[in-house]
Amino acid sequence: MKVVPVIDSCFANQYFIWGDNPLLRWATNNTKLIASGKKQGTDTGNYYYGKIEAKSRKTDPFMAVVASMIIEDNLPDDSGLATPDVDVYTY
Repeated sequence: MKVVPVIDSCFANQYFIWGDNPLLRWATNNTKLIASGKKQGTDTGNYYYGKIEAKSRKTDPFMAVVASMIIEDNLPDDSGLATPDVDVYTY
């Protein structure tokens, strides 16, 4: 699955709501979309997410969102699974 159109759609439809989480807003604002093969002069039509400034910009939280969107199709369907009974311990 090509994840860039899915993530763009999530932003356009406002499915991502960071709320009052400055870390996610900061990491998202430090990320840019890069065309694959642009440096070599060949346009393959593929894109990937990268840092705006390679040295000091941190993008780890946004890259975790991208990684989770990539493997979403590989996750099992949990419609038939029962939620395990978890005991609560208080000390």
